[in-house]
Amino acid sequence: MDVKLVVSAVLVFGVLAFILGQSMASEREAFDFTSCGGCVPAAYYLVPQRCIDCALEVGTNCVDCNTYYNIDMLRTMDVEFDTPLFWYPSSLVDKASVFVVGGKNVDLAVVNNKFNLAAALCRIADDARACGAFDAEITRASRCVEKYGISPDTIVLHYSTSETCSHCDRTMMTVVELEELGGYSTFWIDHENQSQMRILNECLSAFTTKDYVPEVICPRKGTSIVGRMPYVKDLRNFAESCRE
Repeated sequence: MDVKLVVSAVLVFGVLAFILGQSMASEREAFDFTSCGGCVPAAYYLVPQRCIDCALEVGTNCVDCNTYYNIDMLRTMDVEFDTPLFWYPSSLVDKASVFVVGGKNVDLAVVNNKFNLAAALCRIADDARACGAFDAEITRASRCVEKYGISPDTIVLHYSTSETCSHCDRTMMTVVELEELGGYSTFWIDHENQSQMRILNECLSAFTTKDYVPEVICPRKGTSIVGRMPYVKDLRNFAESCRE
């Protein structure tokens, strides 16, 4: 059996068992899965096992793997933020995930870049430096898109006209449906258009996967959704959340 897998499983379930035990002992009748009482803040970054050797591999096995699985990068973030960050390869997750134990909260968040991680640490652990880093990047991104005449609450569609993007056509149709509803601003960025991609790279690189399309992005919140989006109601909900 893979020793790393065992360590990962023991870590995650051990922490969960401790939290559940503490909560049940203190308040059995009103059990709260999100409460941790006085737990010491810590973050456990779970890296998909299949991504460990992606620097040496190509192919579908490395889908959704990126530079933030690099241990040196994670060590840098461990220094930048207040919450201790531990790195573990795991077969329990398919995408990069961070299990955060906050002062009062416990939650699991999917992250794919530094600022997604900062947002998770800010929300769950009240990490002051993570909150500051995320807020500063949001401010920078908002000012950057405004420079190009784009409002921060605009829904940015990152798509590709390449024939290999089978999900782009459906998502593009959904964005058109949103535009037809009226009241929502959109901006389209074609992955094959270098001048448009310059805006994505310059302004929104912290919140986008860059190489995966289709993707819709909210500059004002630093949030994004990657993949086929067939229903306009889902896109409308995302657009509304971008305004809040």
